[in-house]
Amino acid sequence: MNITNNIKKDKQFKFSIVMSIYNVEDYINEAIDSIINQTLDFNENIQLILVDDGSCDNSTKILQEYQRKYPSNITLIIKENEGQGPSRNRGLEYVQGRYVNFLDSDDYLTPETLENVYQFFKKHEKEIDIVAIPMYLCDKSTGPHRLNDKFKKTRIIDLEIEPNNPQLSTSSAFFKKEVFDKFKFPTNLVSSEDAYILAQILLEKKKYGVVKEAKYYYRQRFDSTSTTDDMINQKEYYIPRLTDYFIGLINYDISLDNKVCEYIKFLMAYELQWLLQLPNTDILTDDEKIEFWNKLDYVLEFIDEENIDKNIYIQQPLQAFFIYLKNRQHKINLEDNKVVLKTNQYLIDTLDKHKIWLDIVEIRDGYLNISGLFSSNFKNDTIDIYLVCEDEKINVIKCRKVKYTNPSRLTKSYLSINWLYRYAFDVEVPLPHIHESKYTFKIIYTENTIVHTFKPWIGFNGTCNLSAFSRYQVNNNKICTLENGSFTIKEATTPRTIKAELKDLKEQIHRIPEGFYKAVPFRIVYNIIQKLYKNKDVWLFSDRPDFADDNAKCLFEYATTQDDNITKYFIINKDSPDYNKLRKKHENIIKHGSLKHKILYLTAQKNISSYVNENFINPFYDDNYSLYKGLNTSHQYFLQHGVTKDDVSYFISKYNKNLTMINTVSDYEQQSFMSEGYNFNKERIPVLGFPRYDNLNNKQTQKQILYMPTWRMQLENELVFKNSQYKQTLENFLNNKQLHKILEKEGYKIVFRPHPELVKYMDLINIHENINVVMDKSYQELFNESALLVTDYSSVYFDFAYLKKPVIYYHADENYHYEEGYFNYENMGFGEVIKKEEDLVKKIEDYLYLNCQMEEKYVKRVKDFFKYTDQNNCKRVYEWIYEN
Repeated sequence: MNITNNIKKDKQFKFSIVMSIYNVEDYINEAIDSIINQTLDFNENIQLILVDDGSCDNSTKILQEYQRKYPSNITLIIKENEGQGPSRNRGLEYVQGRYVNFLDSDDYLTPETLENVYQFFKKHEKEIDIVAIPMYLCDKSTGPHRLNDKFKKTRIIDLEIEPNNPQLSTSSAFFKKEVFDKFKFPTNLVSSEDAYILAQILLEKKKYGVVKEAKYYYRQRFDSTSTTDDMINQKEYYIPRLTDYFIGLINYDISLDNKVCEYIKFLMAYELQWLLQLPNTDILTDDEKIEFWNKLDYVLEFIDEENIDKNIYIQQPLQAFFIYLKNRQHKINLEDNKVVLKTNQYLIDTLDKHKIWLDIVEIRDGYLNISGLFSSNFKNDTIDIYLVCEDEKINVIKCRKVKYTNPSRLTKSYLSINWLYRYAFDVEVPLPHIHESKYTFKIIYTENTIVHTFKPWIGFNGTCNLSAFSRYQVNNNKICTLENGSFTIKEATTPRTIKAELKDLKEQIHRIPEGFYKAVPFRIVYNIIQKLYKNKDVWLFSDRPDFADDNAKCLFEYATTQDDNITKYFIINKDSPDYNKLRKKHENIIKHGSLKHKILYLTAQKNISSYVNENFINPFYDDNYSLYKGLNTSHQYFLQHGVTKDDVSYFISKYNKNLTMINTVSDYEQQSFMSEGYNFNKERIPVLGFPRYDNLNNKQTQKQILYMPTWRMQLENELVFKNSQYKQTLENFLNNKQLHKILEKEGYKIVFRPHPELVKYMDLINIHENINVVMDKSYQELFNESALLVTDYSSVYFDFAYLKKPVIYYHADENYHYEEGYFNYENMGFGEVIKKEEDLVKKIEDYLYLNCQMEEKYVKRVKDFFKYTDQNNCKRVYEWIYEN
């Protein structure tokens, strides 16, 4: 341990700020400067005790510079890593201030904080030992901390009168120095050392001050995981935390007053919620699970129901589960003709209050198709959902349960106990040959002696094509309206459409939602103009809004050569370099987001795109789209922008992307979209080949290596990117000295095509001068020209392998964001998987020596994977869309 302390021993400060520091080179300056720049004079009044807890980045050097600059105010301790608790205890040994704070090294205080706290302490010196200030989140999250309710005014809180006022952070609290003569930070706790020592100190006087004028900014880093993510994977958060923190607090309080006070009860209830919301206890062994539940039950004995039910700081969905755990029993009854679930007298849930949330409502090919979701605390196997058709005779059609893998559609569990049940369903109803038919949902609950039937209310999920402000749609010469929870289908006539439109307008006028004044004139204009398109076939094509070099563009160019009486448009941003290129060759190029794009989006029969991202396709994305829903009845055709090799069911599935087509290149890929979680019919997943493959050929191959790594979705901002392994991998490879010697010897060059999401960070990457960075050349050109591809997980390797050119998979890290799917790189890949940079360079050298020829086993895999290797992909895709 190395200690630099030049402060005179008799020097007295108003404040001592103890900071435990570990690898925070990007934040430490802001933290320290927020203390130096206080309105309370730093030189005279503030001591900084900086405890470097074994940092291995540039933090130590930064701290040393500050200490040299302010030797009379800063004590620097450099030691081996022990953790935050021991570091703070070490810092406390050098405190010379009247009041002490433990500012976290990546947070900061507002300039007036210490002045305000000092004045409050002076006024209430004898009443309190602690003053707390409000916390505000910054970086990844912003806004006030969830416990800031107590800071409505500056005051003293008496915990015997107001016990539900937990203070958990020592960083946002200030203490009298003498309290640490008795108390020290515990060193045996996981993440709760602050709350534990605060509780001990607060139990002395059971009062503390709050100063609303000061502010503490708490940084939630972009590169950090959530507490829940951390907890579920570490055993220390289960039994040890129950033992040392919760039971430790219980025993300590009982040792003082022979009971557990209300403040500790409310505090434990608040703190327990983070443990209770964990989905499972799978990390524990069977014996550990028994011990865990025994200790949890013991802690719950000391928490009263009102500490949970009346606790404003416990999340609402968790309160009922919390009380259920305490009582460990429940009963289902029929009360006032409603099914209720109770634990003792506490109401957990009422079945009849829940809505059916609609995902899809459409009229297609003579059928009414509806998809939706019903959620409750009642088990799915006790519930059946029916659609009742009230035409000439009453028909009752049972809805089909559907399984999805997206977490939002799965049963939600707490501590391995199923709690919130989600019932996803589809129903397809043949429309009768009569002028009017009416459909209503009915839910039947059956368990033991209870049989209960009720009509649920209707709500709209965000992806639904209807909304509270747009409750009708016209399609296939039918008009479908939703009113009072029932769907009515009639022949579409102008008077009926006007009537439905006026009802929607009346609802919008009544509620005046955001975007109302923009939507109303648009809908009026649209209802006039759309008649011009009524008897026209209109197709829209698009790739990304910012470029056109993908399947949609290739198909668009083919489709415009067909004599089919269909008007075809291509959508692209006007400031894209490809906009003018397309305008020179084609007439119908439309600016993305323009008024014409919006009208065409609502009137087109077919929307054909390489992407399903709503912000790419939907021109109303930045508006309140709920005001326009129902007007759009076009079918969505997904050409894909890359071969799907991973499990993307969380992003693409029937309920959130009601696709008419998912175009694939392989039977393997088609089969993957038919697995559980997607819920698409096979008929909607044709194997036709990618249109852009028609432009691939080997005639232009040069001595060129193409480097195209994909992106990492977790790299949310510049700071995270700068410190990422991803960036380091890029730079190491692009600047590898041995590689550049080989390239020079063999006469090859490397072309680096960055992913579109990487482009904004290119200035942060150190790139060798001989690397040719290309951003504006088409992908097909690059594939045709290059002799070898190096990538990681990017699906561009399918395009390259299609040409039977060699591919190398460089998997230097495994931080890829998609779940692994059917494609196994070792058994199905078109090249070798390499994890070390030196092995990658050696493999490149081997390929150059062999004139970049793909090995025979990989050629065989290419032939096995792709269903078509001709140049008729555009033709097949066009004909399929035309017929469907």
